[in-house]
Amino acid sequence: MSALRPGADERLPLESHLEGTYWADLSFKKRTRWIWQQQLSEESREIAAVWNVFKQDPLEPFVIYWKRYVISGLGIFTAGYVLFFIANIHVLFQQSYGPCWQRFEECSQIWTQTTDYFQVVGIILGQLTVGFLGDWLGRRWGMIQDAVIMFIGCLMLAVANGTTANGWVIMYAISQLVFGFGVGGEYPMTGAQAAEKEVPGSKADVLHRGRNVALAFTMQGWGQLVNLGVLMVGLLAFNSKGSGPYSHGAAGATYRFSFGFIAVLVLWMAYYRTWRMKPARGPEAEPLRGAAGGKDAKQGRKAAGYDGASVKLLITHFWHRLIGTSLAWFCNDFLFYGNATFRNRFISVLTGTNSSVMEAWLWNLLNVGVVLVGYHAAAFSIDWKWWGRVRMQVYPNLTYPIHLERIDTTLVSVGTVQKVWWYMAREMAKACGAVLR
Repeated sequence: MSALRPGADERLPLESHLEGTYWADLSFKKRTRWIWQQQLSEESREIAAVWNVFKQDPLEPFVIYWKRYVISGLGIFTAGYVLFFIANIHVLFQQSYGPCWQRFEECSQIWTQTTDYFQVVGIILGQLTVGFLGDWLGRRWGMIQDAVIMFIGCLMLAVANGTTANGWVIMYAISQLVFGFGVGGEYPMTGAQAAEKEVPGSKADVLHRGRNVALAFTMQGWGQLVNLGVLMVGLLAFNSKGSGPYSHGAAGATYRFSFGFIAVLVLWMAYYRTWRMKPARGPEAEPLRGAAGGKDAKQGRKAAGYDGASVKLLITHFWHRLIGTSLAWFCNDFLFYGNATFRNRFISVLTGTNSSVMEAWLWNLLNVGVVLVGYHAAAFSIDWKWWGRVRMQVYPNLTYPIHLERIDTTLVSVGTVQKVWWYMAREMAKACGAVLR
């Protein structure tokens, strides 16, 4: 639990207070000295702990990271893989089957365009539904449900077909809606589980809660990277070359191979969450103590149903934070998902409209590399009190529109090096904002 001086008030832990004063209320000089002392002390302790583990077994730190952050972020990994897959595969569809995806002679233009955003509709529905179910039934059952729905969606996407090309497009769109519902539930479930890793009120919880959540969400960037790798390997395997032309059969095989690959991973995730992931036990399963000594607190995992009193208290005392956070998420996602869906249109500004599919994917690969740097930079700095969540959100929200305007209006006439630098700056700003949502 939190470190306390003898006789100190447990409501004033040393991780956030100095001599009974909250750290943000200290004078500038005291606040600055206290922040750097705490940060350097904690970073030194963590580096020493990692080094001691590394000396005993060089691979053990990576195993710990895998179990703690990679496994818990697998659902977000899948979301990144499939969400950004849509924009990538549509470039291949347009060049391999123009009558359906460009000229709309065999397919409905409305249904074809629907495939760009139906998954986002499913995500919205999933967030609204599973967020409540996660509090009602528990995190574990909510995450199992998400994995099962995502697996069904992956299977539907991999085997989608129709008696006509337009029938296949309709089935493809509906499959995205189903998968998106599972992904939408994954966001609140993964966030809640990551935030509840530590004992509530402990030193690790106070100092590293933001990092625990953000590192799970960095898996979205790794999902994008693996997706591009699988697509490139599939296209080279089924089409023999990446520069084109691309046959309809090669495009279809690449598409189904990519979804079959992620379906296997999602199936394993469903198995792990059902039979291997255990509910919290010991101190982590104990209810929090209330001001009245815990008489009105839930009795651990025996509690059932939605806690209406807690929701009322949350809305009463923190309504302004809920509104502010929701608006920040809305503004960021307006740009984040818009960029994800129409990324290849932005890239065409850099490459020209006659570029090959592989060239567009290589630009996407550059984008993912920059995004991963932004994800991890945000995750490891989110709990720094001199930087923190607020400043980290202000930076991308202020700079992203500037980068977007620059890349759309001036980069057409400048050289490749300048294009790359402006594109990287824009994606870095986007990644820092995305990990804070």
